[in-house]
Amino acid sequence: MGMSQAAGSEGAMKDINVTPVIDVMLVLLIIFMVVTPLTQAGHDVELPESAEDLREDQEPDPNQLVLNIDAAGQVTINKQPVSWDELPLRIRDIFETRADKTIFLRAAPTLKYGEVIAVLDVARGNGVERVGIVPPDPYGGGGGGSP
Repeated sequence: MGMSQAAGSEGAMKDINVTPVIDVMLVLLIIFMVVTPLTQAGHDVELPESAEDLREDQEPDPNQLVLNIDAAGQVTINKQPVSWDELPLRIRDIFETRADKTIFLRAAPTLKYGEVIAVLDVARGNGVERVGIVPPDPYGGGGGGSP
């Protein structure tokens, strides 16, 4: 079927017919080109509009919670130290009655990624729905009650 006899030769041709292979590859390429944009997922990010929005003279909102992780791995919630054992209970107690389930996270830049993710997993597993990332204080303030 796919092999032909050459004039004057007694055996089959040893060339492979690549046309069906190319057809299959082109079909696969088209399928991947169509499906790839549909599988891309992203996260919605709300960025501040300008640096003027972040004024230093604003009073911190008492309803905002800032979870701070220092370079030693100590966790504080609004400047109150929390041990690793009581962290899930404390977060659950805070967020079970709140309508706004947002927490702001400030972590030391020297921490390992896994340490920060472990704290985020505990927070998300105990009622937190939204996490705001707060950059570290450039003046070395550590962490506080407002982002």
